Amino acid sequence: MRLKTSHVLLMTGLLTSVWIAPLLASDRLRIKNIAGGDKAVVVIDSRVSAGPNGCRNGEVLRTTGELAIRNVLAASGCNSEIAVFAAQNAMALSTPTWTDSDGDIQTITMQPLIDVPVSIWIVNAGAVARAPEDIANANLIYSKNKAGVKFVPTVHDVSRNPTAAATIGNSCDAIGAIRRTASLDGNLLPLYTPKTLNIYYVDEVKPPPELGLPSGSTLRGLTCDHFGDGHLKGDANILFIASSANRTTLAHEIGHAFGLRPGNQGGHPEDAAGKPLPGFDERNLMWSGGGDERNHLTLGQVFRMNTQADEWGGTMLIANGLRQGPGRACPPMTESKICPPLALDWKRP
Repeated sequence: MRLKTSHVLLMTGLLTSVWIAPLLASDRLRIKNIAGGDKAVVVIDSRVSAGPNGCRNGEVLRTTGELAIRNVLAASGCNSEIAVFAAQNAMALSTPTWTDSDGDIQTITMQPLIDVPVSIWIVNAGAVARAPEDIANANLIYSKNKAGVKFVPTVHDVSRNPTAAATIGNSCDAIGAIRRTASLDGNLLPLYTPKTLNIYYVDEVKPPPELGLPSGSTLRGLTCDHFGDGHLKGDANILFIASSANRTTLAHEIGHAFGLRPGNQGGHPEDAAGKPLPGFDERNLMWSGGGDERNHLTLGQVFRMNTQADEWGGTMLIANGLRQGPGRACPPMTESKICPPLALDWKRP
């Protein structure tokens, strides 16, 4: 078969790229203990060349264990960091030391998923069967998005206890009363587990006054991260789920508890008119107007869920002692050399 010259040149170029690429990759990453044969997603911040523009942040790669990369230079003012995400492992975060020489090898050993204890308190009797289903769906969503966690629930049915129902109430103005039941005085049934996500399934959820919603409004779910009771600051370990909630409401509220806040500053990735921000759509778990179809988190969101520090306690993964701190201040709409863009996604740019 005869080939035109242009076709020959094209094929020659393709073959050249196949054989030259390995020669240009002079440093290596080794990712150990990736569970289940998953293809891990690696995000690298590094210095790749001399000069003021030599820093490269948010480079997204994939590997099943060993990855050849270009020669990474000594940091010299650039951020040097590697984050690794896998469906059945906790997120790994390291700050490697590279040299200007070829042949550097960085090894990262992945750890098991973080078991996140969840105390579920059933006030609305109709939620007895539904709450475990919501947790199972949250586990599916967070695994699909390589968040590095697994929710382990303990269910308490207090639906026949009117005192418990009155104490729990239906909004964040009850957090003081709820937390006091965990004291050691023995006079009240404990309705709160410290250092744990506490989920209260109630009939309806009343919005805090700070939201400025019309009288009589109700919510599908509410995280008391920065809503208090007038005397106490908010508590992101207290979440309310209403009977009007959909299958993704619980997973959404946990996203707020894990540091995707405030809602009106990117915690809900939408503008004032309710339209998704660039890089987001109605499938995103944190879109406030969504229903059962919400099942996606960006890489930028998952990074913050594992690392966030803020005035409201940051991610409860760190606050509850499940991940090592300290966290870092990366509000949703903030981008810097240590804060990837919120819309940075799992696809390679």
